[in-house]
Amino acid sequence: MLCKILFLGKNYGLFASVQQTLNKSRYYLNFLTTEEFGTDNDDFKNINLIIIDAIPLSKSLLNLVYSIKQESTYSGIPILALIEENISSLRYRLINAGADDYQSIPFDKLDLEIKVKNLTRLQNKVNPKDEDEEVNSVAVIKKLTHLVKEFRQPLLKFNLKTLINNILLELERALSAHAVLLLELSDTDLVELKYASPEVLSNSPLELSVYGLPILEKAIRMREPTILNKTASENPLIARLNSTLKIQAESIIAYPIVYGKKLHSVLIALKTSQQKFVNVHYLTVQVFAELINQALYVNETKLTEKKQIDRKAWNFYYDFLDRMVNNLDFGIIALDKKLRIKFLNKKAAGIFRRQREELLYNPLTKVLSEEEVQALLTFKDPDISILERPELKIEVGKKEKILLGFAVYHFKDKTDENGYIISLKDITISKELQEQKSRIERLDSLGIMASGLAHEIRNPLAGIKAIAQTLEEEIDQDDSKMEYLTRIIRQVNRLDELLKSLYSFARPRKPNRDYCSIENILQDAIGSIQEKINQKHIRLVEKLHSNLPDIYVDSKQIEQVLSTIIMNSIEAVNSDGEIEVSVKSLENGHPISKEQFRSLVYRKPYIDVNIRDNGSGILPENLDKIFDPFFTTKAKAPGLGLSIAYQTVRQNGGLIYFESDATDGTDCHLILPVHDTNNSNGATNNDSSGHNE
Repeated sequence: MLCKILFLGKNYGLFASVQQTLNKSRYYLNFLTTEEFGTDNDDFKNINLIIIDAIPLSKSLLNLVYSIKQESTYSGIPILALIEENISSLRYRLINAGADDYQSIPFDKLDLEIKVKNLTRLQNKVNPKDEDEEVNSVAVIKKLTHLVKEFRQPLLKFNLKTLINNILLELERALSAHAVLLLELSDTDLVELKYASPEVLSNSPLELSVYGLPILEKAIRMREPTILNKTASENPLIARLNSTLKIQAESIIAYPIVYGKKLHSVLIALKTSQQKFVNVHYLTVQVFAELINQALYVNETKLTEKKQIDRKAWNFYYDFLDRMVNNLDFGIIALDKKLRIKFLNKKAAGIFRRQREELLYNPLTKVLSEEEVQALLTFKDPDISILERPELKIEVGKKEKILLGFAVYHFKDKTDENGYIISLKDITISKELQEQKSRIERLDSLGIMASGLAHEIRNPLAGIKAIAQTLEEEIDQDDSKMEYLTRIIRQVNRLDELLKSLYSFARPRKPNRDYCSIENILQDAIGSIQEKINQKHIRLVEKLHSNLPDIYVDSKQIEQVLSTIIMNSIEAVNSDGEIEVSVKSLENGHPISKEQFRSLVYRKPYIDVNIRDNGSGILPENLDKIFDPFFTTKAKAPGLGLSIAYQTVRQNGGLIYFESDATDGTDCHLILPVHDTNNSNGATNNDSSGHNE
């Protein structure tokens, strides 16, 4: 079959010379002026090669070359440009515009015929979709893993030649190539064979000029790769390599390696006539070329900074480690043998409410007492079979007490210096939530038990009261035994009141919730105990924000809760004391003081009723017990008031917790829902529980 060639130009004599050079039995040439060029011209159908007369070279001619390559119909057609001899600038501009090769005028007939023959075979160039022959990805990954390990050796022992030879060897195996070469740029227009696989090929002296070698010129001048399959052995580069290295290659990949913005070398892979390269081979070459690039970087670092290389490597790893450790959600502290802080991450500094710079290189006793430090070190090198890690309560910041979970490990560095690594986490919130869950479970269990006990006790108690009342009617009022009966009836009544409280605790009434005004509920609650307030001359301060939304609760139940809490404050303060009741909205994610409850009310509308007094306060050891049934510090109180209040608030979809200082009074926060928690994705009656205090 004839190979169809289109000659574009103005010089018909040059066309005739080319036509006379080429074998008419193999090639059919057609002449067309550049002005006649058009995408709808029949002369462009089924073309195998375009020869362009680029004498003289003009901007319009360069644009023509570029437009042919951009047109999808003709982009795959090779272009051979005829140029004036020894004008290198023309070659660069033509190749940059899209020409595949060039031929100087006057030309040698054999040179022209070889170039035409090579270019007409460009249609054998690899198709990206032709993936019949694939690289074994698992094998390549293993090879890369092996090569990467070689980068881990001490930098001063790094051997560039050994590593590159290994890279080329593994690339040869990955591609099933006949040979892999690395040609280094020795001068502007010269490349020299430095490394090869098989390594014996590098013993053959080889220096190439880019002139007349389009593949090399494209790689060096334009820094673009080339991949050709089964190209003619007359290709100048293939022919030169086959001749010098005594090989028989017909397929080639040439990949430029740019290091530090400069072209360093050209990586070449070769296959015989029985093999071809596919797209995945090109990608593999690309990856291995990057490895060579990294090897060059390491080698340059070794040569230029021998005395400082270890320090620079350490700085790199330290910065990486520092970034990584500072993103952990727990604290890390490294101590030397004198218990000075050599390192701590941001989380650790935050736990102690300090800045890292304040603590670095200072003794650990700057943030912990001697007793706390000793307590930490008592648990060094923990037994991994123990599931629970040790805990320690410490004081940080402005007398804030937190609970730390920690682990301590002994270590020895390369200089044989001993020290400790401590991991620690503030588990105050998680511990409180855990205790809260346990309290709810205990209250539920106690409620079931209390209900049964109250039922069993109430019936015989009623019998006792009935008998006592009957005797009271039968005995003379002046009889001395009448006093005993009166005492029995009084104590039975007292027990009956206690049983009523037990029933309220064990079987709380289901709330009848509706939207109602917190101002009205508060006024009703205060009104019911106003006499008590007046008796002790207590100053009651009310601070209600304007435009408070209605809350969704059982108004009578919440009124009783408020009465119970205010009564506790009345009993805690001295005469002429002060109780402050403030109400504010928590809409738009307004934070509440207890961090562990913020997620429950986040982006949900609630109000915060804060009842504060300047009374005696609650002792720290009692603060965690105030919601426990029957816990009380009063002489004549059953200790069920706050337990019932706790359950009531839970059932109304709210939260309740206390904050207190034994010397500075008590704050009670009652968080009540504005929205209907039963029909929302927010807190529910079961999970919106109070704090375990």
